[in-house]
Amino acid sequence: MAGGWGAVFLFNFLLAALLHCLAGRQVAGQGNLGVPGLTVLRTEGGATLQTSLQPLLIPDTVPGLELRFQFGFSTDELLSPGQISDSFTITLQDAAAANMVVLLTADAGGVMWAPPTPGGLFLAPEAIAGVPVSFPSLDPILARQTAYAVAVPIPPVFTGPANLYFDLFDNLNGTRSLGWHSAVELVPEPCVCTALCAGLVAVFLMRGLRRLN
Repeated sequence: MAGGWGAVFLFNFLLAALLHCLAGRQVAGQGNLGVPGLTVLRTEGGATLQTSLQPLLIPDTVPGLELRFQFGFSTDELLSPGQISDSFTITLQDAAAANMVVLLTADAGGVMWAPPTPGGLFLAPEAIAGVPVSFPSLDPILARQTAYAVAVPIPPVFTGPANLYFDLFDNLNGTRSLGWHSAVELVPEPCVCTALCAGLVAVFLMRGLRRLN
């Protein structure tokens, strides 16, 4: 009887661990804009380009890795024919600068996902999952605002050291813009924790069935 209660306890423990893994993954996908930790770039000081760099170490032993982060862009600009607008561009590049892919660019007209870029790798725009999120309270408050939580599959060619660049371009016309991003996460797909918990549950169930038979 004691062995039976021990088996039930073990099963419940493994099931709780599995549900915890799944819940943790959902929270990571939603993110949290209500805490400090955003990096904000503003068009000021006469600089044409401002950059925030996020170093990454991409393992080659974990298949299906994703980049997850949140970003936003706001501006007082209006799109004008023949004018190059202020923009916020996010680019993944390996440390040797041999491989590069533009993940997105945002301007007054909205977001373009995985735009074709000379010399860059192709990434299908539909491969990027972008979910609109609330724009945080940042100074200055500008007329047009867009913000997303993003999950991007990392092309297999990227392994080892790499950099994620967040670039704010200012056309120096005096109209204000800003771009921001959260911390960047490397997320296994499927979740390593989930796979481990599910495997343990499966092993336990198989052993329990054998004892019953």
